Amino acid sequence: KTLSLQEAVELALRNNRDIEVERINMEVSQFGLKGAQGQYDPVVSFGPSYLSRTIPVASLLGGGPNASVSNDAYIWNAGLQQRFTTGANLAVFFDNSRDTTNNAFNVLNPQFNNSFGFDISQPLFRNLKIDSFRREIRVSKKQISLSSAQFRLRVIEIITGVVQSYWDLAYAYSDLEVKQETARWAMNQLEINKRLAAAGTLAEVQIVEAEAELERREGDVLVAMETVNRAQNVLKQLLLPDRKDTLWSESFKPADKADLRPNSIQLE
Repeated sequence: KTLSLQEAVELALRNNRDIEVERINMEVSQFGLKGAQGQYDPVVSFGPSYLSRTIPVASLLGGGPNASVSNDAYIWNAGLQQRFTTGANLAVFFDNSRDTTNNAFNVLNPQFNNSFGFDISQPLFRNLKIDSFRREIRVSKKQISLSSAQFRLRVIEIITGVVQSYWDLAYAYSDLEVKQETARWAMNQLEINKRLAAAGTLAEVQIVEAEAELERREGDVLVAMETVNRAQNVLKQLLLPDRKDTLWSESFKPADKADLRPNSIQLE
């Protein structure tokens, strides 16, 4: 599989686990900031309830038939609480209830009780510049900056490693091609030496030397092939999430060529 440098970088950014971990850490830091800022979110409460009581009475003056008084209450209480960055606290309440009874002496039945009010407090000097909530927000913002810097640093490190490994693999392939070419030259030289020795114009020792040279060149080819395999694995570890990926069984071959143009130096 031919692979360009741009494709290699894109694969690393998409699949590299270290980058994914740093990305998650940055998201966690952002959630931490939202949680710290949530201390200043308004809190709305609503609490409906029902109460029922039956009280026995021993006298007709108790007001209840059958020697008992029954009281029922339906309650709907609502409230709002808000904390401000200045340290102020606001609490708004609206309480409602509907009371019913079978007491014969109660003139109002049912009876409605309603109350509405608010309470606000603002410390003058206590926690004027900083408090625990504002401190938590500042720490969360610093953590986001740190996570973002770590994420960028890790991306730079991974891309640098990909570029280095990509050109290492390209060099390994080039070196393999050179070693294979020299092995073919050694093979050709051996054939020439054999023909010359058969014609009587070359000593037999030259054939032995050519065979030794061919074996050395073939050994260089095997070493170069091993170097290519190692460079392949190093690059795949940066590009692919794990060995179970379908691309792991394929062989990557760099499609880009290195620009080896020499730089001109002006001498005055």
